[in-house]
Amino acid sequence: MTVLSTGPTARLGVRHPPGCAGTACTGGTADLAAAVSEVPGRHQHHREPTLRQIPDRVNASPGGRNPRSAPPVLRPAPGVRRAESGSRAPRRPAGAGPTSNVRAGFGPGGRSGDPAGRGIVCGMNAEQRAAVPQSAPVGVVTGASRGLGLALARGLAAEGWRLVVTARGAVELAAAEAELAGLTEVVALPGSIADGPHRARLAGAAERLGGASLLVNNAGTLNAAPGGAPLPRLADQPLPDLREVFEVNAFAPIALTQLLLPQLRGRAGTVLNISSEAAVVPYRGWGGYGASKAALDLATAVLAREEPELRVWAVDPGNMRTRMLQQATPGGDVSGEPLPEEVASVLLRLLRDRRPSGRYRAQDLARR
Repeated sequence: MTVLSTGPTARLGVRHPPGCAGTACTGGTADLAAAVSEVPGRHQHHREPTLRQIPDRVNASPGGRNPRSAPPVLRPAPGVRRAESGSRAPRRPAGAGPTSNVRAGFGPGGRSGDPAGRGIVCGMNAEQRAAVPQSAPVGVVTGASRGLGLALARGLAAEGWRLVVTARGAVELAAAEAELAGLTEVVALPGSIADGPHRARLAGAAERLGGASLLVNNAGTLNAAPGGAPLPRLADQPLPDLREVFEVNAFAPIALTQLLLPQLRGRAGTVLNISSEAAVVPYRGWGGYGASKAALDLATAVLAREEPELRVWAVDPGNMRTRMLQQATPGGDVSGEPLPEEVASVLLRLLRDRRPSGRYRAQDLARR
């Protein structure tokens, strides 16, 4: 099984849509959560809007900002400066396949001279970390060891959030924890979101920090063969693999959301589910993955109706320039895709603006 941090790009000669955001909705039932936790051998990979402000359809156009609901903008912690980087990628040739978000205004963003493209420059010492207010909001980010998840965690930390982060790769997560600890208070718990006890540990850690105001369901899987082999047709996809895709991309995020809902309700919080273009466009070979993301989208829309005091978003991030995208397309050139930090900056703006619940595309948000 291969877990990707971004969807492979069509112009590299593979029919991969954007939106596979890395290491993956909401709503659901306790029975569903129990069913997920019982499956053996699985892996992970101020006023709120009224109902009429929430799109009636999962793919409805996003609404405008409600100025009365926008919270104060959180400022970076002392000793930390924010940076953006990256340059605009060339346009895709005609007929190159699914549209990448590079055509929608990402970059150039190098205002602060960050050639490494990390987006955040660390600089908080032990005394400054101790000064992080205990009233600072708490966010839970899955798939946070690299790619979009790590970029979002960096941005949240720079804006004053305390964090609970998780990913399957313990070594990479430890490196991410060491970096984030220079910015804010962070709890890193390696493990699979498809594992019930691990989800409970994440919820408990958030509660001990003061209670989650944000859940980012970013972890996900394509369950593809190693080396960038084409995804199987539905007729050929092994059912155990298909079940795993649904577990990681839909069932586990629903179950984690269930556990965190009491904390989120008490803080008029936010659920951000990372979706994909494959959820709404039928690409050959992407039936299993796309169907799991479509389930995520629908659960997002239902939860938004059932929990009107929350912000509940599904966001298609588009393609991103990541190591896993390069591994999924051997010999391909991914240098023209946006950096995860560029996409993360768009999602952080969505969080600050607190737009109405609904489904969004990062490339559309970047134009605003």
